[in-house]
Amino acid sequence: MSAQTSQYRKQYLLDRSRGIARAVPAGPVREHLDVLRERGLSYDAIADASQIAKATIHRIAKGGTATVRAGVADQLLAVQPAQVLARPNPAAFVPNLGARRRIRALLAAGWRHVDITAAAGYSDESTTPRSAVTLHQQGDWITRETHDAIVRAYQALSGGLGPGDLTRKRALAAGYPPPAAWDDELLDDPTALPAPGWRPGECKTPGCTAEPAPKHAACKRCYGRRRDKRRPDAPKPRVDLDEFMWLIDAGEDPQRATRRLGVSIGAVNQAAVRAGRKDVTRITRSISKSQRASAPSTLEGAA
Repeated sequence: MSAQTSQYRKQYLLDRSRGIARAVPAGPVREHLDVLRERGLSYDAIADASQIAKATIHRIAKGGTATVRAGVADQLLAVQPAQVLARPNPAAFVPNLGARRRIRALLAAGWRHVDITAAAGYSDESTTPRSAVTLHQQGDWITRETHDAIVRAYQALSGGLGPGDLTRKRALAAGYPPPAAWDDELLDDPTALPAPGWRPGECKTPGCTAEPAPKHAACKRCYGRRRDKRRPDAPKPRVDLDEFMWLIDAGEDPQRATRRLGVSIGAVNQAAVRAGRKDVTRITRSISKSQRASAPSTLEGAA
């Protein structure tokens, strides 16, 4: 038995005696890799940031193993998207999304490609300015050196308006959000959206480019969603339908259940209709029918 094998066995026995898991489920690691991939990171980038072999990462991501060494899992789970842009290797590849967003924003502010290229520190010896190449080239990756150069240009120019009125008009017509529509820390985030309402006559809801409804800042659909509190980010409705049904299932009278929740039958019914809860509306509507049936008619009241 070699010294290396002997040391491995000693460590293995020690970890086992201490109850230290040497292998952990691969599921959480695979989910984290999926998130990193969705954020635009390549396997090479993840391998570079984690110092784990690319083949190992690929095997985990594709479901080729049920467990992962604890140390490998810790290294992979520690990788964050920002680390890719902070890698010391200037020749390493990074997603080009952030650079393209910055270039488009500068164009929308009236800065021409020659201005952006010069601010990035490149000479204009080429027929096509470097920023134009970065914006229109195929693929999803650029070197970190190019990314950093575009970031420098953005930092230098984004605070003012450029001399290119025609450039600005064309960029806005193409739908390029200007610098004012972006938070700097979100420019490299593929899930981020520009601030709503930067385009004249646009709905103020993020990601919606429809025309706003008359006398409203949002389009008809988004305004209706906000009015009905059906936005994905809306707070939980005041009427807790699950709690209402729990009381009913426990044998509580529907009228007393609504009083315990501090709401009316009408409010419960309205919330149930909006939420598509037919199990609740069956109860609330039967109560409403019974109330109408037991209520005295107008003629009886007059008599």
